[in-house]
Amino acid sequence: MEAWVRDKVSRLNLDASVYVEYALGLLQDEDMDVSERVASVIAVFSGAADGLVAQDVLDQTLDETKMTQDVEKLLQAEQQQSQQEAELRLAEKQMKDLQIREKQRQEAEEAAERERQKAANRLKNMTREEIAAREQLISNYGFTVMSEFDEEGNVVKIKDKEKVTEDVGPANSNKQRVQQAQNAMREKMKKDH
Repeated sequence: MEAWVRDKVSRLNLDASVYVEYALGLLQDEDMDVSERVASVIAVFSGAADGLVAQDVLDQTLDETKMTQDVEKLLQAEQQQSQQEAELRLAEKQMKDLQIREKQRQEAEEAAERERQKAANRLKNMTREEIAAREQLISNYGFTVMSEFDEEGNVVKIKDKEKVTEDVGPANSNKQRVQQAQNAMREKMKKDH
């Protein structure tokens, strides 16, 4: 819009440093209707250019109908550009967020892979005695670990399976005993009462 206003100011032989900013301020004032804005600019320009240019140049340059149409088109173009820029900023923000999430997911996967590698390396670096001690400890807690060894005593394969056995030990009966004691107490209180 500034180029359009600057063109009008130069055709009317007015000082651009004074009238361009002033006219832009009037044309972008959203408190008034577009036709009122244009009428204000025409009044200012015609008063300032009176005697500087011929009347036919003044009439041609400050044609209210044409100027109103031009300003409406320019304002609409500015609004569309502003909307496109806002949509572009939103799309860029969403893309950046997506890239950040993807990077975080990748880093998490890499960290999990490193942890799996560490665990695998720990098992590979264990001696036969350490593996036997580990299996003994795990079997004490109800799991079975089967390791297969080659002729030289190196671990070939490790399988973890949950061991479901009946010989784990006596079942915990604390809850049952407490409930039985409470029931017995209730019965006794009923009889006494």
